[in-house]
Amino acid sequence: MGGSPSSSSVVILPLCLTFFLAIFLERSVGVVSGLEYSKDKQPSGLTLERIQKHSNKINKPTVMTIESPDGDIIDCIDKWKQPTFDHPLLKNHKLQVHKVYSKRFSG
Repeated sequence: MGGSPSSSSVVILPLCLTFFLAIFLERSVGVVSGLEYSKDKQPSGLTLERIQKHSNKINKPTVMTIESPDGDIIDCIDKWKQPTFDHPLLKNHKLQVHKVYSKRFSG
């Protein structure tokens, strides 16, 4: 009785080892939800320049800024200057607004 391991310890030991090995590998490789990253790697100057150029291109001047009750800041822009209309296929697109007529029913 003293020399044979119980069946529960035979199952639990490999599971624990697998769990700790998975944690160790995840932290050493740096894989988070399928994406690899490195804490030491910084984007190159060219990449930062491209990001800044794209950010300047899509940012539009705000008409009004609203702060929601939970602290979110919402910037409103003119409906004719929406970034959607910057797409090449939507250049010179006419924004069409349908009028809504209210019908009154008399009873």
